[in-house]
Amino acid sequence: MTQKLYIHRPCVWIAVCFGLGIWSGTMAHFHWPVVVMVCGLLCCFGFLFRSFRWSSFFIYLLFIVLGFVFVSNAQTLPSGHVADLSYEERRGQIAIEGVVVSETIIRQSTHGVKTVFEMSVERVDMRGVWQKRRGKVLVNIFRNQQVQYGDRIRLNGRLHKPFEGSSLGHFSYENFLKRNSIYWIFSVKKSLPVEVLAHGQGWLVQAGMFRIRQSLQKILDEHLTGFEAGVIQSLVLGGKYYIPDRTRELFVQTGTAHILAISGMNVASMAFLVFLALNVLRFSRRWQIILTIVFLIIYCLFTGSNPSVVRAVIMAVVMLGGLLLEKEADTLNSLGLSAIIILVSDPLSLFDIGFQLSFGGVVSIIYFYPKIYRLVEPWAKGRIRIFLWQALCVSLAAWLGVLPFIGYYFQVITPVSIFANIPIIPFVSILFMLGVILILTGLFLPTFAYLCAACIKVVLFGLMMIVEVFSRTPFGFFYIREVTIQVMIIYYIVIGLIFFRLSYINTNANEADKHLHYLS
Repeated sequence: MTQKLYIHRPCVWIAVCFGLGIWSGTMAHFHWPVVVMVCGLLCCFGFLFRSFRWSSFFIYLLFIVLGFVFVSNAQTLPSGHVADLSYEERRGQIAIEGVVVSETIIRQSTHGVKTVFEMSVERVDMRGVWQKRRGKVLVNIFRNQQVQYGDRIRLNGRLHKPFEGSSLGHFSYENFLKRNSIYWIFSVKKSLPVEVLAHGQGWLVQAGMFRIRQSLQKILDEHLTGFEAGVIQSLVLGGKYYIPDRTRELFVQTGTAHILAISGMNVASMAFLVFLALNVLRFSRRWQIILTIVFLIIYCLFTGSNPSVVRAVIMAVVMLGGLLLEKEADTLNSLGLSAIIILVSDPLSLFDIGFQLSFGGVVSIIYFYPKIYRLVEPWAKGRIRIFLWQALCVSLAAWLGVLPFIGYYFQVITPVSIFANIPIIPFVSILFMLGVILILTGLFLPTFAYLCAACIKVVLFGLMMIVEVFSRTPFGFFYIREVTIQVMIIYYIVIGLIFFRLSYINTNANEADKHLHYLS
């Protein structure tokens, strides 16, 4: 191995080693003194060896150990955590006190309307004796209850584990909640009281963001139907809003369900709009980048700091930071740095479906797209054909990268998504921008808001028509048997070898062409 291997894209190698340590930390347990001793020895070896190759080797080993340390710390619950409640302690109806730490959402359920939010527990009533507890629970109140972020409340209900809605694939709602530090669901019947003890107990900045969100949601509700407002809210404001099951099913069948939530595409569109506005106002390029970074961070807080938004904003900030430093940015290295930041802040993100799909898709596009496009480049003549071939190759590259994860978690394969993404993504980008414009015009130019709302209706109607057509494509999607980790590993090895061979053939072909050109 050459020195170049160790110094080229160091963030990628560090992210891989750190992730490997996190994964191994969930599989095995060691005593802390042993871990500390190993870290110390690796640091010593890294500094003592004069060979850059061996120093790098021990440094990467150190990050594997650090990954183990971080995930072990993340999985260690503090004393008095609500997750430690025994069956006897939580049996029957109990009372809890705590603070609402998320936005409250009104949802439709099989039992009617319910109010859903996260609550940071402070006290639990143990058979008439209040005991201090900590940790979060997900609260379901089976009625429309007027509570908001920062309220300290007292509830009466039952604690239970999350219900698994489906046994299909390896997706676990219980594990999903655990990765967000939620171990119980607290259900409150319609007839049970909810007592608000105090207001304004949350973070003032986050409370202000939620109040602004509510006012902006009212603008959307004034100009759009419930379905239209729900889609625009999901794309622009973030959060989980009511979207009809049939609509969600259509997007799942076409492999485009990810567009119903804020993702990298939406953050990129927001960054583009901010850049455009700052350019019109004649800001310098440096200030355009700085203000865009600041705006994206505020936008992340504004949307509730959901994991998907945080990932997209971190990746965007890292990319923009490279431009700000006026250094040639390596996309894979920037992606590795983004992964490191995310995993350090939350090691369990490694096991989040969104994390795996987003990074898997981006890495696949970076690695597979040039190789795929090189195969079809002879047919890409003219601007329109070049654009269509490039869009198809990007979609195919992303699909190849996330295919095993989709099969592993949901046991469904959607080949139609390769073609469906080409027209659907532009429509969604237009919808996102129109949603932002509608909110701005609703605030400052209400007269023009109705015109923008009419445009949204037309574009959304066109989008749903396209999704409907692709969902009816023969063999567009089909369900498969269980996909194991071993199958996923074999798949990536085979795909990697195929594209490596294609790169080797193309390289030899290019060298042969150069040789013939030289001889001629």
